[in-house]
Amino acid sequence: METIDPQTNPALDPAIDPALDPNKGIISWFARNHVAANLLMYVIILTGIFSASTIRTQLMPDVQLDVISIDVPFPGASPGEVESGVVTRIEEA
Repeated sequence: METIDPQTNPALDPAIDPALDPNKGIISWFARNHVAANLLMYVIILTGIFSASTIRTQLMPDVQLDVISIDVPFPGASPGEVESGVVTRIEEA
């Protein structure tokens, strides 16, 4: 791994641009504090396991529909007979 040498490339000098300082930032902090990084990893893993165990799953979800479909065979009947004999009685019930 190459090291940053401000003498060969003055644009990479942390004194000129503090955002380029390799000792600042969350990644470098976790690299220096391996215990904190491991604790964060354990928290993330345990949260994932807990979340996966509490997810609700259903093969056929409960869905309430506002539409009813009824099929009544009435062979040889005219539309008026079907309406008076079947449809009106179903609507009243």
